[in-house]
Amino acid sequence: MVTRIINKLPIRSKLYVVTTITMLNLLLIAWGVNYFFSTYRVLIILSNAERIHMNYFQQGVIGFQKFKTNQHKATAELSMQMIERANNMAFVFGRIDSIAANSSNEAFEALLLKVLYESLENDPRNARLLANRCKLFLSIKDKRFLETVETSYRGYRKGSAVLETIDNYFASPSPEAEEKLQRQLDDIQKEYEVFAESLTGLGNYGQYLLIWMLVILISVSGLIILLVSFRLSNMITKPIINIASKFELMSKGHTEEQIETKSQDEIGRLVDSFNKLSVSVSEIIGYAKKVAEGDYSAMIEARSDKDELAFALNRTTAFLLKTEQEQAHFDWLKNGKNLLNEHIRGENSLEDLSEKILHFLAKYLNMQLGAMYVNLIDGQFLHLTATYGAAKGQLKDGYSPGESLVGQVFNNMQPIIVEQPEGGTYFVSSALQKTPAKALMLFPLVFDKQVFGVIEMATVSQLTTGIIAFMNEVNESIAVSVRTSLSRMKLSELLSTTQQQAEELQTQQEELRVANEELEEQTVALKLNEKRLQEQQEELKVTNEELEERTQDLEMQKKAISEKNLELENARKALEFKASQLEVTSKYKSEFLANMSHELRTPLNSLLILSRDLSENKKNNLTPDQIEASRIIYNSGNDLLNLINEILDLAKIESGKMTINPEAISWKGISGQLKDSFQHMAGQKQLSFDVSALPGAPEKFVSDKLRLLQIIKNLVSNAIKFTHNGGITITIGPVAKSASLRQNNIDKNDFFAIAVTDTGIGIAPEKQLEIFEAFHQADGSISRKYGGTGLGLSITRELSKLLGGEITLSSVPGEGSVFTLVLPKKLSEKPQNLPKNELKIDEPIGIPFKTTQDFIETKEFEQFDREPVFISDDRDNLASGDKVLLIVEDDRNFASILLLQGRERGFKCIVAGTGEHALLATDKVLPDAIILDIKLPGMSGYKVLDALKEDQRTRHIPVHIMSAMEESLEAFQKGAIGFVTKPASQEKLDMAFTRISTFVNKNIKDLLLVEDNDEMRSLITKIIGGKDVNVCEVTTGKLAIEQISERQFDCMVLDLGLPDMSGLELLRKLNELENINIPPVIIYTAKELSREEDHELRKYASSIIIKGVKSDERLLDETALFLHRVVGNLPQGKQNIIATLHDKEAVFRNKTILLIDDDMRNVFALTKILEEHGMLVIEAENGKIGIQKLMANKQVDLVLMDIMMPEMDGYTAIREIRKHANWKKLPIITLTAKAMKEDKEKSIQAGANDYLSKPVDVAKLLSMLRVWLYK
Repeated sequence: MVTRIINKLPIRSKLYVVTTITMLNLLLIAWGVNYFFSTYRVLIILSNAERIHMNYFQQGVIGFQKFKTNQHKATAELSMQMIERANNMAFVFGRIDSIAANSSNEAFEALLLKVLYESLENDPRNARLLANRCKLFLSIKDKRFLETVETSYRGYRKGSAVLETIDNYFASPSPEAEEKLQRQLDDIQKEYEVFAESLTGLGNYGQYLLIWMLVILISVSGLIILLVSFRLSNMITKPIINIASKFELMSKGHTEEQIETKSQDEIGRLVDSFNKLSVSVSEIIGYAKKVAEGDYSAMIEARSDKDELAFALNRTTAFLLKTEQEQAHFDWLKNGKNLLNEHIRGENSLEDLSEKILHFLAKYLNMQLGAMYVNLIDGQFLHLTATYGAAKGQLKDGYSPGESLVGQVFNNMQPIIVEQPEGGTYFVSSALQKTPAKALMLFPLVFDKQVFGVIEMATVSQLTTGIIAFMNEVNESIAVSVRTSLSRMKLSELLSTTQQQAEELQTQQEELRVANEELEEQTVALKLNEKRLQEQQEELKVTNEELEERTQDLEMQKKAISEKNLELENARKALEFKASQLEVTSKYKSEFLANMSHELRTPLNSLLILSRDLSENKKNNLTPDQIEASRIIYNSGNDLLNLINEILDLAKIESGKMTINPEAISWKGISGQLKDSFQHMAGQKQLSFDVSALPGAPEKFVSDKLRLLQIIKNLVSNAIKFTHNGGITITIGPVAKSASLRQNNIDKNDFFAIAVTDTGIGIAPEKQLEIFEAFHQADGSISRKYGGTGLGLSITRELSKLLGGEITLSSVPGEGSVFTLVLPKKLSEKPQNLPKNELKIDEPIGIPFKTTQDFIETKEFEQFDREPVFISDDRDNLASGDKVLLIVEDDRNFASILLLQGRERGFKCIVAGTGEHALLATDKVLPDAIILDIKLPGMSGYKVLDALKEDQRTRHIPVHIMSAMEESLEAFQKGAIGFVTKPASQEKLDMAFTRISTFVNKNIKDLLLVEDNDEMRSLITKIIGGKDVNVCEVTTGKLAIEQISERQFDCMVLDLGLPDMSGLELLRKLNELENINIPPVIIYTAKELSREEDHELRKYASSIIIKGVKSDERLLDETALFLHRVVGNLPQGKQNIIATLHDKEAVFRNKTILLIDDDMRNVFALTKILEEHGMLVIEAENGKIGIQKLMANKQVDLVLMDIMMPEMDGYTAIREIRKHANWKKLPIITLTAKAMKEDKEKSIQAGANDYLSKPVDVAKLLSMLRVWLYK
């Protein structure tokens, strides 16, 4: 701020500032000298006081010596007074700190003046000076001063002791007292010598300190004066030097230089003048650059009336601008003329030529409306040949000469320009508005003083002289092209006429030969005509020959194309045949792989379990060699299982059956799983193992977690296998910009990379492509060191493609390898569609029935009832209270293992080898739990599960799946409590039996209800609740996660609309959490789900219920299914609800159907069928009567409508019905003898809900009725 103020001062004022600061510093030095000498004077006073004190004390001692000689009392009293006065001086100085602190300034000064009046020369000013300096020394706690004070106080105490000894001596003189006094005098003498030395030292220190303080004060003052002078000097000289340097730069061409200054003195004004001059020069240079670049619109603003340079430069620019505009106008005219000639070049018909001319002129001249008229009949009529921007029917087809402005221009051969036409009909029209034209021009097309046509154009802007000049320039060129086109047209007409005449003459020649004798007088004339015709025929003959040659060429090309088409058709048929063969082969291959999987896994299952059991030697009856042999069998079986799995994975990928399930994945969770899986394996080989993330790596991404882990685990397993020293590192990060990928045209920012790096043996360059092929290894010789099938990397590569990415390899033999997996951050989900002819292996066809009771009522029941027991079990040893486990397994060995393990866990076991026998056993025994295989002979396991869950007596029984097929969500959606894929390890079997036991022994089930609406939560609890269910209610997703993390629930009812997160987000978060068991999920929501939302929810939810009609009943049914509640133990009302839901005929009872059909045979047949299913039927023979009966019977639930009927057809009747608000949602199904696709579309468009063709399939009709009556 001070600098800013000084900068504003003139130079003279700045010099005054320097002088003033110098004078003030001199005054400060003078004050300092005075202060320092006053302080030194205090030290002199103290020295005088010490001298006077010693004098008093010595006189007192001398007086005492005299008293001993003369024994005068006056001498003794005088001696005592002198010593006491000396003691008083020592006391005041010895306690000067407490006196100064506890006394006022006046009292302190008075005390000093009273005690030290001699050294102070009895002057109060000296007393005040001494008081102030003493306080100064005390405040700074000077060590020397305090030591002097303390010495003085010790002298006072010893002086007081001397007084006391002398007083005692006066009272009773004795040699001992005299000797004591002499010792005290010697002691106090030494103390006073110390005090004198201390005081002298204090004086010397004070003198030294004062001298240095004075030197510092003078130095600081001088430095301040020097700095201020230097600063002000720089403020004056530096700007001047800077201005001089800037002038020098300007002289060398640096005109952009500016000087920044905050000074407002004479130098500041000089800088402002320089900056203005620099700006002026820069503007002139910038102006010159613009002119040099062709910008002649630039102008320099004159700074005064005498700025001749600006005036001269502006005049030069104006001249150059005018010259450029003239040249641009000339170039525009020339360019337009050339472009027009290019457009009209070639042989064009008159209409095409007119269109090209008019469209070019409209675009080039920015015209919005135009028309072109051509003189076709030699001045008799002007025909409209082309328009631009005109609405259909807006313009006349032509004008006669002299008619309207067009005719006037034709007659006068002069253009007509109309500015601002008023009240005319010239409008520029668009879809949104009509804009009146502001200018109109009509130009005659004149060549060789002959008018060939008129061009009329209109615009919404003003006409310019350039447009008129351009039209004058191109007028003649257009006229010539029109004349040429007219000539060509006339020549064509003449040629056509001549051809026609030739044909007529050829016909007449024959007649002329017959009538030759009668027409001899006309022979000469005819010969002449014939000669002319022959000449024309020759010309036509040449033309025809050329046409024939072209026709032959076209015929040859057509023949060649036909041959190519035939070849392509044959190739297509061959490809279709090959495709059908491949499809059949693929089907057989899939069936073979499925059968091979089942047939291999089934014996492997028993082999692995039994070998594991033998290797554990629980009975301690095996030798070490036998135990080792068992372990070898177990390990070999596992190796074989891995090989089978790899082959099946590869086959699935090749056949396109590998399903991909995208989900949100957290890298943190993946890295934890990888460390758990491989840290120990790497440690066994003394290898380091690390998982890390680079900056920019995604924390979450969308992919198939199962397949991703399969890829990474395969790569890491290979890395550990081929690495002996060093370690393995897994790194996630962004894709390097320099990375070379096989996929082109992708944004690398949308992808990320996972790199598996090892320090192993590496891979030779020539082997790096082969190892990704099936059954290939880097070392495939018979002496190879490492085992394996060579399928892993092939499967890994194909899986990476399925995930939308790719794998790259970088390796140096002997140094290690880097496998990099590049994946998209968000994998788009693609529906997995099975080929139409492919057999779904997962669902073998069995005997059709719905429940156990349905099966028992069939004839097949007797056949299965007579079959022998599959294996020996406990069915004949059952007693009341036994826990019964039904094992449904067609492999006797595995069934025997399950039987033994079930008995070990306290179950009585029954074994069934088929699904049919399983249902029979269930009906007889009603087991407590069921272990069910899927791939069974005859009825599949899924069919058995459906039958069990449809039967009210058996739907509560917990069913655990154990199958060689892969785990699927379908099993859990059908109500299974678990799924174990065979071959199963002992650990998995233990977990399965534990889960079964938990369900069997748990009488009260736990249900988690996640709903934020209090009323709805209370209603759901009322629907589901009972003595056998404990409902835990939460209102947010966060609370739901906490509850599931802390407790084990048997089922969860979830609303999608939660306050803190959506239900789908909750399911995703639960799926990402580890070490928690997610219960079966029932979605209960009022939200209408899109197809994408429904598909996404099906990945996590066992059932989805939309709140609406019968949604409460379905909720009760679904929760009872997943909680495995015994329906018979529920209240009667709830039992009836569940029974009604599973009664497929209940939806038909007491429903009213309006049947509209004119064919009484159909009416009779359909009525009979509908009434047999409990429906009431109202009949009508046509649409009109049907509407009348519908109005008379408001309780109609559905309409069956024929289409072709008398009086009013079905389409009309449907439209009439839909006009009524009460019937907008009434279900209507059309019945028609037509089976075309368009008939169904017409029905739906008319307002029908569904369509069924005749003859009516009763099963389809009932199924359709069931759907629409339920809705």
